[in-house]
Amino acid sequence: MSQEKGKTRTRKRLGFVLYALICGFLLIEVALRVVTDDRNGDHVLFNLTQVPLPIVSESHLRILAMAPEELPYVVPDPDLGWTIRPDGKTADGLFASNGMGLRSAPTPVNVTKAPGVTRILLVGDSYTHGDEIPWPETWAAQLQSTLGESYEVLNGGVGGYGTDQALLRGRRLGARLDPDVVVLGIYRQDLLRNLTLFRAVKHPWTHYPWSKPRFVLDGEGLRLVNSPVVPPTQVESTLTDWDAFPLRMHDTLWCAPLHEDPWTYTSRIWRYLASRRIHRERYEHRQALLTGRNEGVVVTARLAKRFRDETAESKARAVVLLLPGVEGVPGYHDGGHPPLRWLHAELDRLNVPYVDVGATLYGDLKPGEKPGALFVRGVGHPNARACGIIAKTLAPHVR
Repeated sequence: MSQEKGKTRTRKRLGFVLYALICGFLLIEVALRVVTDDRNGDHVLFNLTQVPLPIVSESHLRILAMAPEELPYVVPDPDLGWTIRPDGKTADGLFASNGMGLRSAPTPVNVTKAPGVTRILLVGDSYTHGDEIPWPETWAAQLQSTLGESYEVLNGGVGGYGTDQALLRGRRLGARLDPDVVVLGIYRQDLLRNLTLFRAVKHPWTHYPWSKPRFVLDGEGLRLVNSPVVPPTQVESTLTDWDAFPLRMHDTLWCAPLHEDPWTYTSRIWRYLASRRIHRERYEHRQALLTGRNEGVVVTARLAKRFRDETAESKARAVVLLLPGVEGVPGYHDGGHPPLRWLHAELDRLNVPYVDVGATLYGDLKPGEKPGALFVRGVGHPNARACGIIAKTLAPHVR
């Protein structure tokens, strides 16, 4: 009898524990639903965007459906992916381009160089374009002021570009403008952008929903693929039917788990844990591509070499400029680890000279001052102060 009573008590205890666990689980599920934010259609929990992410977001679909003439500043381009429209202007008036599609003060550019003037063409991404700041604060404008009237600085930078797109835009602009010096700006994230065929695969929240060209490793050289790019009208169908895309093997950054939606995600707890794991694994995979002689490093170094060789063939001088982000500046302290050190090594191996402004930026920080003091909002693009440092560091290399 006593044994039977003992078994009954044990069963009741186990039942209570199971009941408590189920109640606790349901309470946590409800709580997670309450604290989850809806940000532009994405579910964000504890500042972590929850999977699955849409393969093509609603904002991207709206842009892809727009005709080029409806877009005020950045427009799709069959060879470059996207570019800046001539005489364009953003709705807020922060960015404006001239008749050549170059970000500048709204002044015309004479295709024929003025006698005695050294023409300098800049190509690169948003760090070169000067995102988040007005034209006079950009390092392009400050470089012009530093060099004086005997020089002409033309800014061909475009937001969201990889080094591959910058190389191709430099070819196009160089053929028209006949520059004496061409500067190729490389930001660390470009090493990843160079490995994808779609900007949104690299960064789902990008402003640029279009496809892009890509150079792939081919023996000791490079081979251009996805040129012309997937047209805007086919971007959605291509991404949603990824396995049917013939060039899918050339996109190193594609992450299928980011978009999969298994039934287990009905549980917010499971979904949150899966989101943490997928984002972490995705980050670790991409960080590995930026180290050693991995693909991001090798492709970017070979692009820089091709840029140097093609610029020399056009009788101009090439300058490769390396631009760290706010997270990379601390690596330039004495005995530190510059974030682009593996790219340094690969460029050295290919005998490609470069200018890395990271040490100069770090050296300008006052005691106790954080690197964010050099970037817009402490986390964004180089601010006016940083751009002045970049301009002064670069000036001796373009004179």
